[in-house]
Amino acid sequence: TTTRRSIIFDNLISTIPFPVLLDKCGIGYDKSIYTWNQVLVFNLGFDSKGNDKINNWVYFPDKDLCFYRVGYYDNIFESDRMSLYIELGFYKGSQIDVDKWFERVLEDLRKSGIVTTQKLVSRHVIMDPAYVHITEKSLRDVSVKKGLLEKSNAYSIGRYGSWTYCSIEDGMVEAQELSKKLQ
Repeated sequence: TTTRRSIIFDNLISTIPFPVLLDKCGIGYDKSIYTWNQVLVFNLGFDSKGNDKINNWVYFPDKDLCFYRVGYYDNIFESDRMSLYIELGFYKGSQIDVDKWFERVLEDLRKSGIVTTQKLVSRHVIMDPAYVHITEKSLRDVSVKKGLLEKSNAYSIGRYGSWTYCSIEDGMVEAQELSKKLQ
């Protein structure tokens, strides 16, 4: 509902983070069992190709670098210009100074040799939540609350809607299965 009208539906399919859906539906839950981290993701486009022409992503277990993973969209899509995603992890609720971290990311990309002479041409940021924390309590609660939602023909699916860690393919399979169920 809104302040001006009610919206009627046959079936509601949601992919928003499960606790957000519960809040919007007025369904009470133990907030302490739904935890996650934030990931500051910089999607960066450059004017020319970098040195790495084979990796799709690389992990950096180096405390001197601010990021833990760099992905190469350009290698996945065989592009002639470097296109990266850079991930930095933070605790849920962290106050993140995006501009400060952006400068540090560029510095660390140069320090690690990923960026040499390339010029940045575009950027985009942030995932919150990013990776949900799965516990026995959250698994049970999601199952119970999804059952409650289904009684009203509301279905919560996908990585955030099911409060799980899954691939895009897993989300597609879940959507296909729900589609068959609703036919």
